[in-house]
Amino acid sequence: GGRGGGESVAVDGISRMNISEKNSDDDNSISQKSIKWTLTEEKLDMALLTRRDPIELFDEVSLYESELDDHGVSSLSVKIRVTESCWFLLLRFWLCVDGVLIRSRETRLCCDLRRRRKEQQSSRVVVLRETRAREETWSQLKDRGAPTDAKTYKDAEEAASLLLASGGPVHVVNEKLEIVF
Repeated sequence: GGRGGGESVAVDGISRMNISEKNSDDDNSISQKSIKWTLTEEKLDMALLTRRDPIELFDEVSLYESELDDHGVSSLSVKIRVTESCWFLLLRFWLCVDGVLIRSRETRLCCDLRRRRKEQQSSRVVVLRETRAREETWSQLKDRGAPTDAKTYKDAEEAASLLLASGGPVHVVNEKLEIVF
């Protein structure tokens, strides 16, 4: 057998990739049966993520950025932070077309390393994934009293904070990945 491709599936309108086969040439590979993404009510532990633990690794990488020929901004970035108690990853896509619409897709992955130690199951890892999707037209922003100055939405980080504070529609999907070795 060879390395498996994937098939794209949708969960509440948000694309996902499924593992379709494993590499049978590698006895140490994780079998398809041991990987299970499931919808969950369990949410990211914000207290854990906001703790002031010493950071062992942090990096932020801009994967793509465009000013859309001076008609807005589009960007894709990833941040990773590792502490003794957890690792956290944020993948953020941001699109702002001046006077037309804003679109945000944020995927957060977190693994609470304390959980694994507490359960004393060295063969089991749990990763939580939260995906937030937001899209609004300029008229929708205006109707709900949110700022409509295009300059307000140029920076994805600042725009995310502003939109969080001002409310508005956000579609959230929480999933859990359990890997058993």
